[in-house]
Amino acid sequence: NITHTHIFPYSAREGTPAAKMPMVPKSDRTERAGRARLLGQKIKNKWLDKMVGKRVSILVEQNGMGFTENYLPVCVDKKIPSNTIIQAIIKGKVKDELVI
Repeated sequence: NITHTHIFPYSAREGTPAAKMPMVPKSDRTERAGRARLLGQKIKNKWLDKMVGKRVSILVEQNGMGFTENYLPVCVDKKIPSNTIIQAIIKGKVKDELVI
């Protein structure tokens, strides 16, 4: 399944074969990209929700943030030193971040 998206409207690059193709109007491209971003966010939120209650490995980085093995962001205690790997159970989610 797709878990992370990076979506942007297409813009032709001069000199490429695609630049010679008929272009979809910019307003349509922008609107389609917006719809795709919303869908991507819904999919990601479902995945984050499924992580609640699971035990995960977290690489602690700076400023109270860390990442799971599959690069999900996790809020951690700021007292845990950077570059430390910890095991923790995910207690919940706030916005796009997991919480232990």
